[in-house]
Amino acid sequence: MPIHNKCPLCRSGEIYILYECTDFLVSGEKFPVSRCKSCSFVFTNNYPPEDKASGYYSSDEYISHSDTGKGLVNRLYHLARKIMLGRKYKLLKKESGLHNASVLDIGSGTGYFPMFLRKKGWECQGIEISEEARQYAVINNNISLFSPADTGRFEKSSMDIITMWHTLEHFYHPDEYLGFSNRILKERGLLVIAVPNHLSYDALKYEDLWAAWDVPRHLWHF
Repeated sequence: MPIHNKCPLCRSGEIYILYECTDFLVSGEKFPVSRCKSCSFVFTNNYPPEDKASGYYSSDEYISHSDTGKGLVNRLYHLARKIMLGRKYKLLKKESGLHNASVLDIGSGTGYFPMFLRKKGWECQGIEISEEARQYAVINNNISLFSPADTGRFEKSSMDIITMWHTLEHFYHPDEYLGFSNRILKERGLLVIAVPNHLSYDALKYEDLWAAWDVPRHLWHF
């Protein structure tokens, strides 16, 4: 288990445990969520090593990968996803000023967002770490997604837009993905990052039971 005795952001040794959070999805294990006194960064501690991380995604309830439609909650998720796909598309058009663009979606899950943009006539490719999700995207959505090992195939300054919809908090090496994004974005390209907000009303209300702590899948809390 990687253990941070110093803040992974500013390297201060003044860190303390904010909450002990439970992995309700897969393991039932508890993981400390720590905060740095110096820079206020919040992060999961004692999380599994990268080569063991996939086991903590192995659940039919992890719908961004398994895409199950079983149960009321999952059906509501699918309805919400349909609405959010349209909102994301409108956001990209507004913020980029483009009516047609080359897009790379990092963390595509089962490929719904790239598929949506392609139907709108945009050029969209996706990167997804889960082999199971990539296979699902090909079989069910006719979308081929790249693995993180394929990032070298993207040329410098080749993309108008890069999106990371609730993926940055999962990355073991987020700095590498940010550097990669900087390399392949055009000079006036757009990077869109969406992450959970641990200072939101619901986070402060539910404290250690806030759903978006989602330990140990969420490593960094912005």
